[in-house]
Amino acid sequence: MKVCMLTSSHPPLDDRVFYREAKSLVGMGYDVAVIAPSDGEVKHAFWRGGVQVVPVRPLRRGWVHRLGIIWDLFRKGFASRAHVYHCHEPESLWIGALLKVLRGVRVIYDVHEHWPSSRSERLPLPLRKLGYFTTDIAERLAARCTGYVLVVCGPLRRRFRNRPLEVIYNVPPWWFYASLKRPSRSGKVIVYSGGITWDRGIRVLLEALLEVRSRVPDVRLKMVGRYKEPGVQKWVEEFVRKHGLERCVEYTGWLPYDKVPIQLAEADVGVALLQPIRYNYRISLPNKLFEYMAAGIPVVISDFSEIGKVVRETGCGIPVDPTDPGAVVHAIVRLLSHPEEARRMGERGRKAVEEQYCWERMEERLARVYDSVAL
Repeated sequence: MKVCMLTSSHPPLDDRVFYREAKSLVGMGYDVAVIAPSDGEVKHAFWRGGVQVVPVRPLRRGWVHRLGIIWDLFRKGFASRAHVYHCHEPESLWIGALLKVLRGVRVIYDVHEHWPSSRSERLPLPLRKLGYFTTDIAERLAARCTGYVLVVCGPLRRRFRNRPLEVIYNVPPWWFYASLKRPSRSGKVIVYSGGITWDRGIRVLLEALLEVRSRVPDVRLKMVGRYKEPGVQKWVEEFVRKHGLERCVEYTGWLPYDKVPIQLAEADVGVALLQPIRYNYRISLPNKLFEYMAAGIPVVISDFSEIGKVVRETGCGIPVDPTDPGAVVHAIVRLLSHPEEARRMGERGRKAVEEQYCWERMEERLARVYDSVAL
């Protein structure tokens, strides 16, 4: 049976779309193709890990270009002659719905986020209610054609209660971390991994670091990731110079996925401070939470509904108000000052990933979904 992954907004080798779902399906015996916007480097179809990757025109700003991507997805999706179309956004879902009408194919909708909120937040204020309403209605209508809906977190289930549904978290593969050993060394290291932006709390983190350093003089902050917004890098560099933090802030830049685990394991605390400015942040379960847990380090993380629930149930760290530098300072200092407590939290988080929050468990769910759809 052939499966075609359709995405209008993710790169061809996206972590969830390609490395997790597509490769897992190949391992189950499916013939899998991924059709996605080019990352700008590759323009022709190629094979990777048993998956056929078919790039379309790269992502750019503007509705005309977006419509071109949608047309490319439909044209190449139609030509793939797949039996199942696995769609990752409202636009690709509508393509799947049209292909179902034309060919009677089966459709799976993979919901990565609350699309009405994320789409409307990008619009001018007077248009946001209209944008929310139209995206909501269009997505719900198209979802009626699906054989199954997959969601990345619990709160998204409510929107698709009338469809067969499964929760498949964005979690790392356990085998990737199973042999990881935390090196013995001296020092107190905080790690931040991911895109460096205002809404992911870089300002709060650096303000907290100043106070942490006054209490834990040998503390260091390691930032693993890219600057993703205009002005952030300049502000960070000026803040570091102004407060004499050059020796305690390390910036690695972007690293390949397989180089990140050891960077996390070398730390004493993992920090993720999503700010409560987007609805999707407030309901999310970010990858970084589970990556920190898999690396065996305790977390200091935003106390939102889903995140806080996981952290409290597993005992893997301290949820905090991400807008309050004082709360962040208190949590970090507590973990750095009580290494045995921090070690136990890290071990509990690692065990929870091994037993529950790893891709191997999600792969079992994905297999059940496809077994059902393929009947």
